[in-house]
Amino acid sequence: MVQGLEDVMSNIRALRDKGQRAQKDALNKMGDTFENTLRENIPVGMQHGYEIHLAEDVKKGTPRMRQGILSLKVGQAGSASTGELPAWYAHFADTGSMKKAPTFFSEKSRDQSIPELKQDVIDQFKKELGS
Repeated sequence: MVQGLEDVMSNIRALRDKGQRAQKDALNKMGDTFENTLRENIPVGMQHGYEIHLAEDVKKGTPRMRQGILSLKVGQAGSASTGELPAWYAHFADTGSMKKAPTFFSEKSRDQSIPELKQDVIDQFKKELGS
């Protein structure tokens, strides 16, 4: 009886490890997908005499455990902007201002990515855990 219980526990541990690896792999794949979609939707051009380089500042982080939830950040790279304008300027291009109409590129990117992101998760877990 003890031998059987040890086998069950080792199988549970192996499945847990596979599941965690599948989560990280799925998050990385989803991050790549969303990063590419976001880059495609960011407007490029002149604004107030400056060339906008927001698409160049899109970065994907690494999966991290926060309060028991594995998460990944994708977005502007903070103040490490390579363009003339710092990355905090992105919200003006996204939600607009008094002088500029909004483009809502972040919402468009999210809405466009949802079906592909769902499929990425399904594919990754099927690959890792079996169908």
